[in-house]
Amino acid sequence: MEQARHKRLYALHEWSGLVCGVFLFMVSFTGTVAMFYDEFRFWETVELREVAFTGTPVAPDPLIERHLASYPESTTFENLFLSLPTEHGGYYALFGQAVMPAVGEEPAAREPIEVHWHAGTGERLDDRGHGLSHWLRDIHRDLMLPNRTIGRFLVGVAGLVMLVSIVSGIFTHQKILKELFTLRVGRSKRLQWKDAHNALGAWALPFHAMIAFSGAYLGLVVILLPIFAFGAFKGDQAAAIEAVIGKTPEAAGVAAPAYPIAKVVAAAEADSGYQATSVRLLHYGDANARYEAFVTVDDRLKISDSLSYSGTTGEAVANLGPAARDSTVPEIILNALVALHYATYGGIWLKVLYIGLGGVLCVMIGTGLMVWVERRANGPVGRHSPASYALMGRFNTGAMLGLPLATVALFYIDRLVPVAAADRLTLIGTSYLGIWAVCALLTCFIRDARLSFCALLAAAGALGVGVLPLDAATLGNGATLLDASQRNALGLDLGLMLLGALAIVVAKGLYPKPAVASTSTGGAFTRAVPQAPKRD
Repeated sequence: MEQARHKRLYALHEWSGLVCGVFLFMVSFTGTVAMFYDEFRFWETVELREVAFTGTPVAPDPLIERHLASYPESTTFENLFLSLPTEHGGYYALFGQAVMPAVGEEPAAREPIEVHWHAGTGERLDDRGHGLSHWLRDIHRDLMLPNRTIGRFLVGVAGLVMLVSIVSGIFTHQKILKELFTLRVGRSKRLQWKDAHNALGAWALPFHAMIAFSGAYLGLVVILLPIFAFGAFKGDQAAAIEAVIGKTPEAAGVAAPAYPIAKVVAAAEADSGYQATSVRLLHYGDANARYEAFVTVDDRLKISDSLSYSGTTGEAVANLGPAARDSTVPEIILNALVALHYATYGGIWLKVLYIGLGGVLCVMIGTGLMVWVERRANGPVGRHSPASYALMGRFNTGAMLGLPLATVALFYIDRLVPVAAADRLTLIGTSYLGIWAVCALLTCFIRDARLSFCALLAAAGALGVGVLPLDAATLGNGATLLDASQRNALGLDLGLMLLGALAIVVAKGLYPKPAVASTSTGGAFTRAVPQAPKRD
């Protein structure tokens, strides 16, 4: 009975990882990359990187009012956010959406708002539009699908599958303490894959469980919220959201002078003790206007904190934010899980730690796939020919190593390929998916799996090393990477150079000239697979 249950758990662990293996790897790898969205965003905005201003900034109110007045009469504005200047970016940035009224038979039109002004002069600054950073973040959050809700749900499913695999793995591997230190170097390649998979999983188990659970929750909440609303609020999703984040006031429809934003920012920083980073402008210019000031919170399990004030008088209000109300339990849980998942609570060195642990997760998924392939190619359980498993192994190698290569190649495409701002994200996306697909397919035709593994790894490493000179050569406008304002970009460049050099060293070490050409399924590490007769 015990043996039968163990076999069922092992099969659940094995097949949950296999069916979604490459997808799990993609979600894990892109999630590790997405943590550095702010650094990527700073790196790509060449036109804004030299904008450094440390004096007293101009008032943003006239800039906002002048821009909003440029839209047709009766236009309404949704999700208006004003990003405040920092030491690395001396400019204001206004984001949101303009909903322009219907004209004749033409329906109401929506237009995104993204405009930047120099914090010292108020001069409008050019921007290249969305590209590198948005793709690298959103490919993880919602797979860049047209329906973002479905994309986020699928990512949540990946987290749920990973959680099932982790739990089943815990019950399957009953000697976890022993597996922490087991690595049979001189044994068969399948045992080496298995030992590496088990050891990495055991050492990083708490991190992997946390990432899987938080990712599943954040992705599946789009489905859980309607279910929660149906059970507790008779299907009223608006009421469910209100119960979590509080009631949002409606516009009065009466124009009123806006309270100075700078005074609200100063009040929020004084009340919270943290630096304000942005302000949400709710019903700006209306009698019921609200300002919600967001402040940095990097020493607690919270993605951000917000304090709300009247948009006409500047008085603190209880309608929004925790400044005048207690946070609800769902709000506390959501904030904690977001902070845990995206490493927002411990500074840059916590993100560096997450890179290492995220890399371990990717390697663990990859070794798990190789164990499955090797076990069937060289053992009694396989039902197909060794050539079929060899092809499967080569595809896995290309699909997994193609992602790092495609990611680092985007830095060159973003900086060197001229394209209109409106088409930039399309170029980035098609390039990324195209390079990834080429790598996955190309390795299927290269019989020397060791060669393809090391070639892809070395190519990604070489591109990573070259990002720093690329950045220095194309920065322009007299700015250099040694300027204090370029610290974020220089740190990213040096990090990519270090990882690239490490990849080159590993690739070189893994590919000594073999005496016999390799046709194995196991990527870079296995020997030739004998061509046995095909099994049913």
